[in-house]
Amino acid sequence: MREHRLPWWARRALGAGLAGGLAGIAWAGACELGDPTAPWNPHAAPVARAQAAVPPLVAAAPPVVPVVHTVVAPPGIAGTAMSRSDRAARSLVRLAGQRADALGRLAAEADEHADELLERQRREALRERELAALAGLPPMADGSTAWVRPVGAYVLTARFGDAGRRWSSTHTGLDFAAPTGTPVVSVDAGTVTFAGTAGAYGSKVEVTHADGTVTWYAHLSLIAVTEGQEVLRGGAVGTVGATGNTSGPHLHFEVRPAGGGPIDPVAALLARGVVL
Repeated sequence: MREHRLPWWARRALGAGLAGGLAGIAWAGACELGDPTAPWNPHAAPVARAQAAVPPLVAAAPPVVPVVHTVVAPPGIAGTAMSRSDRAARSLVRLAGQRADALGRLAAEADEHADELLERQRREALRERELAALAGLPPMADGSTAWVRPVGAYVLTARFGDAGRRWSSTHTGLDFAAPTGTPVVSVDAGTVTFAGTAGAYGSKVEVTHADGTVTWYAHLSLIAVTEGQEVLRGGAVGTVGATGNTSGPHLHFEVRPAGGGPIDPVAALLARGVVL
């Protein structure tokens, strides 16, 4: 078969056309993609303008994250720290308890000193009343100073000078509480100068002794003597009762030197050798 070959000029033209076609295809693709570097790219200016409108991106600084270092102590060290904390807590509790005990002791000592002070004041007041009684009671006619208790068994429920709703004024005698019917005797020999009812005193007996002192026995349930009758020391004058103004059975006993105002019966009895 005869080979047909193109002339040289035809082959050169064909090669140049193929090369130009390939370059045109590449140039068209670059333009479609908007490559601003492509020669004679009609999209280069718009792309450049768009890029200029977009501000350059600034890389943001990474956030600062605090780093927490956790130290895990070995078991032995942790146990030692907890043990020290427990010991400190127990020590504080112990100190608080010791302080509370000390305050309690101080309060108890203060109460004790207050009681001692009150007792001393009571003894001083009693001594003053004793001296007043000694000054008010003259010596007995026979030279003796001994009296006897007006009641054998008793409980002292009100003393001389007490005040309150039970009395219209201060208490003028000494109250010996005892069951109704308990015997009441004269503290010394004397003459009955009154025996009868006396208002708030109820049934009352008055005995005048040789030195002029008068003793009163009030609220009696029974009067065992009459006026003008002589009684011995320790002689019966009546029985304990609750007559007159009283809240219960008792003997109201008064001592009046020379028939005048009352004095403290405790001091008077003590001056005559009677200890209650």
